[in-house]
Formats: sequence, structure tokens, C-alpha cells
Amino acid sequence: MEVNRNELNQQLPAYSQITKVKIHFEELEKTAKKSIKRFMY
Repeated sequence: MEVNRNELNQQLPAYSQITKVKIHFEELEKTAKKSIKRFMY
């Protein structure tokens, strides 16, 4: 994953590069309309 992230970041401009990757093994909390509750993460 880290190698792929580094290769992709070389192609992207600085403002849209991926800084870190976090893998969740359980499903994320969602609102009634099925969107992720981003403020919790």
C-alpha cells in the first residue's frame, strides 16, 4: 500500500496528495441517508 501511495503521489500535485491510509475492519458509522459520519473520524 505504501509503495502504491508513493507512486501515485509522484503524479499528483502537492495539494491533492494522499498523506496517510487507514484501514478500518468494521463498517463506518452512517447517517439515515447512508452517508458516512465524517465528524466521528
